[in-house]
Amino acid sequence: MDTTTSSDICKNCNTPLTGNYCATCGQKSTVSKITIKETFQEILDMFFSINAPLMVTLKYLCINPRKVFREFIEGKRKRYYKPVSFFILMTVLYVVISSILNSDPIKDETFKSVSESAQSMAYQAGEFMRSNITNFLFFFVFSIGISLKLVFRKRHTLAEYFAIAFYLVGIYTFMVSCFMYFINKLPLNMRSIPLLLMLIYFMYAIMSLFQKVTFKTVLKGIIAYFLAVFLYILCSFGLSMLIVSFNS
Repeated sequence: MDTTTSSDICKNCNTPLTGNYCATCGQKSTVSKITIKETFQEILDMFFSINAPLMVTLKYLCINPRKVFREFIEGKRKRYYKPVSFFILMTVLYVVISSILNSDPIKDETFKSVSESAQSMAYQAGEFMRSNITNFLFFFVFSIGISLKLVFRKRHTLAEYFAIAFYLVGIYTFMVSCFMYFINKLPLNMRSIPLLLMLIYFMYAIMSLFQKVTFKTVLKGIIAYFLAVFLYILCSFGLSMLIVSFNS
């Protein structure tokens, strides 16, 4: 006769429980009713707890990116925020802060030097690119992943380089969000400073990843970065021009 009670069975997958967590799906054995307090506590724990994956991920991406890249690739993924989720969260943070500060990443003056015949198309493409800049960040991820694979080839698979790229663009977006107020105060000819900061962090992360500070590795890192930026601008502005031309 089966004496197993409902309290001895996982409420998620109906597997018999033998401890504090289900051996099949990992859910806690004790699941209470959902409360407002519990919901807000989970949100606070996820974002602000010292031991939360987000805080741990941010910490090590800043001080030791190799640790995050290596351990995530090797399968130690429970302790870190997943790369795609991290990228999306940082993008949302960027959108919120840019909305509050009314940030204008590409000023109208950018295209005033373009000849009158091409100015309208270039200006409209620039406007479209500016209004959809967060969507085009995906291009930056893929351009970095592809560039790393092309330059460093067999060190990692393309999928692993994409995971690294999601982290890199996520931390770049986080840095821009943190300093957006000051970036907005910069003159137009200094608006490239965030990309310069990204280059510095990119080189730091690559040197950390490969643990070889050689001239060849540094040169490859610089080539990979500028190739990624070129592909990003080419894809973003090219797609903007294409969309504008179809709509005109």
